[in-house]
Amino acid sequence: MITIAALFSAGLYPQLKSHLILGKAHGITKQEAVEIVTQLAFYCGWPKAWSTFPMIDEVWPNEE
Repeated sequence: MITIAALFSAGLYPQLKSHLILGKAHGITKQEAVEIVTQLAFYCGWPKAWSTFPMIDEVWPNEE
């Protein structure tokens, strides 16, 4: 989660997607990923969040 937060805040989207995939493999749920991004959006900017939400949908395609 810390790595996801660091990559998100730096806007390193290719690496972020890879770490979202790794996070999923280690038990992070789609809801938790959305919560991480939503919380960080207030500090790092909503444009970064809107760029990340589609990645979350790609990594967790069949989850609510």
